[in-house]
Amino acid sequence: MRVIASLDLGAVARAYVTDECGFSFHTVDQLESEIIDFRQYMQALRNPFADDGLEHYYVRSLLETGEDLETVIDSWIAGSSSQPLAILAGYGMGKTSFARRIAHVLAGRALTDPSSRIPILIPLSEISSEQTLEGLLGKLLAAQNRIPGYHFSPFNELNRRGRFVRRDEAEFKHNFEELNRLLGSNTRVLLLGRPSALVSEDEELWVLRGKRRSGNQIFNVPGAPEYMQLALRAYSSEQAMEFIRRYATHRSEADSALRGQAFQAADIEARIESIQRDPEMMNLVARPVQAKMLADLSTEMSLHVLAYNFKRLMWILGTQQVIRAVRT
Repeated sequence: MRVIASLDLGAVARAYVTDECGFSFHTVDQLESEIIDFRQYMQALRNPFADDGLEHYYVRSLLETGEDLETVIDSWIAGSSSQPLAILAGYGMGKTSFARRIAHVLAGRALTDPSSRIPILIPLSEISSEQTLEGLLGKLLAAQNRIPGYHFSPFNELNRRGRFVRRDEAEFKHNFEELNRLLGSNTRVLLLGRPSALVSEDEELWVLRGKRRSGNQIFNVPGAPEYMQLALRAYSSEQAMEFIRRYATHRSEADSALRGQAFQAADIEARIESIQRDPEMMNLVARPVQAKMLADLSTEMSLHVLAYNFKRLMWILGTQQVIRAVRT
């Protein structure tokens, strides 16, 4: 016989129930965690943050309000509000790195604490061909990750009971009506994407505010949520330099180990000082992706060609972005 309770037993009581009475005992949280086995999936979510070395050079992002993004997300997950959040930021502002970071943290918690929410990452750009929520989640959790025991019905019930945190990396509007089916009184949904994914004011109105325009009037869309929007702040000079120092050090140490050479920390500092003396380069590294490009170049090139090559690379990238904008 199985005994299920909302709270766990102490060691003496548990021994009595299991050893003396011959019952098995589980809390509700433990039972829910056994319905679908997410352990392998959660470990897979943790790996990219460590395998890519990101854990060594990640610098936490701030919101425009000055608040720490991760702290705000943690408070929202633990709080009582189920209003979904949207983080919309342009190219290279650190959305993907934050997604890996928060997945790493939340999956780690869930692996050790059965009561913690399980992070589910839904990259819409890869599975936009699926037209229903059942098909979308089936491809992600059953076909791609082969989660033992996955079926949509128990997943949907666990979702209703507040077992998951979902992060949707969206580049377009497709499938939002289906994804809105995941929303409930105890769910948490976090949307990450670029503002350019929403090509018109009407599309932004529909996706983020749950409203539609008809002539001069605006109506609520049944079942569509209104997202609370968060804006990322670009790196400060201090953040950019900290990121470049960490990343350049991480890469240089790895390269030195491969070549059997001693790591030269003084060389990294000399290159960082040269960057700090150049106002134009300091303006360019406000985006994490560009700070990483500069750090890559700084480990490969001599100081006198570093600035020229980086500025040339930024000009090429800027031209490509303008071409893409004109084409779309």
